[in-house]
Amino acid sequence: MSAKLGEILVRENLISPQSLRETLDYQREHGGRLGFNLVKLGFVSDDMITAVLSRHYGIPSVNLELFNIDPGVLRLIPQDVAQKHSVLPLSRVGATLTLAMVDPTNVFALDDVKFMTGLNVEPVVVAVLVDRSGGSVDLGIPLLSLSRMTIDTWAPENCPLCRAGIPLTKPGTTGQSSAP
Repeated sequence: MSAKLGEILVRENLISPQSLRETLDYQREHGGRLGFNLVKLGFVSDDMITAVLSRHYGIPSVNLELFNIDPGVLRLIPQDVAQKHSVLPLSRVGATLTLAMVDPTNVFALDDVKFMTGLNVEPVVVAVLVDRSGGSVDLGIPLLSLSRMTIDTWAPENCPLCRAGIPLTKPGTTGQSSAP
């Protein structure tokens, strides 16, 4: 999925080819998923990746911070399996389990969960299962995130990029003016 995701983001002008190359170089050195690394390096937001994947695969997406997770559903999948496949069970209605997935094309994950639970599995897309809240978001259940990320922020007068004269651009933008 990594190459396809990168190609889609470049094709939709959400990242530059140079940003993709930098991220792929970083990925070769540090490992991890392309989407996670793009977010970590500040080229896109995880919401942007979620929206792109949702459109591309025709699978609904969810914002986990806004989703009420049924605590009983979490016990359907062992934590090690959830971490291995980057999945999170969200809800069960009858014989159908809604499963948040970083990679909704991972048939091995879908098959494992279906076999393990005996339920039909309906995937929904999440970009990365990362806790960026610093513990400030309460989902109402104990939840071990697959990754935690601390994002440094500065007042404009203290920003190292501003001090160095580097122009700031919003993650996912090309930095180019849309004016003719």
